[in-house]
Amino acid sequence: MQLASAQTGGLNTDINFVRDVQCATYNLKLENQDSTLYFKSIRVGDTLDEIPIGLYSATFYSCDSAFHYGQKIEIIEDEIRHVFFRNNASVGETDMNPYKYDDEYYYDYYDSLYAPVYFGIFWQFGRGIDFDAAHPELLNNYSFDYIFGHDWLLTKPVALGYEFGFGFTQANYISEDLADPTISHEIQRFTTFDINLGLVTSIYVKESRLLSLGARYRLPYFARYARINGNDKLSTRGLHKYNDFSVFAQLGYDWGFVFAEYRFDQILREPLGGLPELSIGVRFGFREEY
Repeated sequence: MQLASAQTGGLNTDINFVRDVQCATYNLKLENQDSTLYFKSIRVGDTLDEIPIGLYSATFYSCDSAFHYGQKIEIIEDEIRHVFFRNNASVGETDMNPYKYDDEYYYDYYDSLYAPVYFGIFWQFGRGIDFDAAHPELLNNYSFDYIFGHDWLLTKPVALGYEFGFGFTQANYISEDLADPTISHEIQRFTTFDINLGLVTSIYVKESRLLSLGARYRLPYFARYARINGNDKLSTRGLHKYNDFSVFAQLGYDWGFVFAEYRFDQILREPLGGLPELSIGVRFGFREEY
């Protein structure tokens, strides 16, 4: 039989026995009714090619065979399966029954045509940039977002995901009243709180996010225009439109990023002045694989 004509697939593994911290590699035995395959000195992220298709009993061994872990793996023709394991490995060198496909043996079964799911929590700080001085009445504006989301790594290095968060924006204006310039205020500002949803595609390098591109919509649940003079405060609501769509890009690595976000249209009604379409800032957070 010629190898080139065999029906084969691949296997990508990421096994962490946790307690066996000395091991940089691990070993694998694949076994079914037809054959037994052995692979040695596998490193995290290695892809094993040319494996005959079929359902296998897989046993992963730490480098000193002090710990092992087993599960079912189905190799599919011309596809790469992904297997991920964290903690709870069994102690000892004795093989388990390779044909016992029950929950006691395969207690952490997960293999996929896709790589892992990543969950992240982020804190994002931004500021509007008025490059063309189109908003002379605006002193400054800034924003803060608390965001969480998931990424599904479809095929290295591309992932698709979503982000869901809560945002705060404040715009500070010059003292002259925006509706009547003959009136001055000590403080004149616009504040909004929003719920936002983003769709994002990302590039991952060494299991860490490097570049993201996406689109976001912000739905305001509180928006207020305030004029303050001493103890007197006049507030107006209902000046926020529901057209807060934007696109964004993020560049960084692992926990720290810089970002730029571009808003397509003005979101404030008269007499409020517009906000800069472009905002830039920094983004911090952490991300876990599961």
